This record gives sequence, structure tokens and C-alpha cells, in this order.
Amino acid sequence: MDEQLLQSFREKLAEPVTKENYQHVLAGLVEQLRAERGCMWLERENRFLYEGDEGLRKEFPFSRQAVDAVLEQGRSFLSFDPEHDPRISEDSSLSLNVRCCLAASCTDQNGNVLALAYFDNDMKKDQFSHRDLRFLKAVLSLVPGALKVE
Repeated sequence: MDEQLLQSFREKLAEPVTKENYQHVLAGLVEQLRAERGCMWLERENRFLYEGDEGLRKEFPFSRQAVDAVLEQGRSFLSFDPEHDPRISEDSSLSLNVRCCLAASCTDQNGNVLALAYFDNDMKKDQFSHRDLRFLKAVLSLVPGALKVE
């Protein structure tokens, strides 16, 4: 893991964290992960942040299936090939729009979700890797009050 790169996220997530800090974190993650777009849900702040092409946001909704899997199972989600991924139903926005995605969340010591992050790409662009997932987990572990994301 690139400690210097993580340090820039650590500085942005030093308390007190503002909406602008989270927006910078999201923008940095979109860039680092080479994602077309991304979003973060901040539970305590009851806030949704988005980074990317607004046209994509309207044309291709985020995958509820991936987000629900992260929230319900408390696990990260990485799909390389939505058309052939058995976890993704045929009528899912991922499968219908042929997009790869990456999602993870962080929780506090009581198991409450603090933040959820989701990123996706058209299948013609770079696909996400396990290294990308590890990096996302490391950044989410820096959210104030978060347990280390496994």
C-alpha cells in the first residue's frame, strides 16, 4: 500500500471532517481507482456525495444490488463481469448496462455504518482489481470512528 498516498487521505479525514473534506476524498478515490464515477453515503451526516459525469448518473443508476450486498452482508463488493457474476441478477442495472463495480463500507464499534463508497466503470474502461479494493478499504478505515475495514 502506498503510504504517501494514504497520508493525503489521512489528512483529509482528520477531525473535524467537513463535507468538503469528504468531497475531496471522493474525488481522490475516483482518480486513484480510475473510476468513471463514484459516490459516498455518509450515514451520520445523512449526506450523499457524487463525483463524475452527471449524464451517467441519470442514464445508468447505481447498482442497488451491490449496495445492498455491502449493507446487508457487511462485506465489500467487487464485480469484474456483471453479465456472468452469479451474485448479480439478469435485470440488475449492472448487468443491463454492463458495468464493473467496486463497493465497500466502514462501521463503528457498534456495527453502525458510517460511510459507504461505490464506484463503477463501463466495461470498455479499466476494470477494478483486488488491489483497488484493498486501497478503498484502507481509506475507509481512516474515517473518524471507523473500525479497520477487513
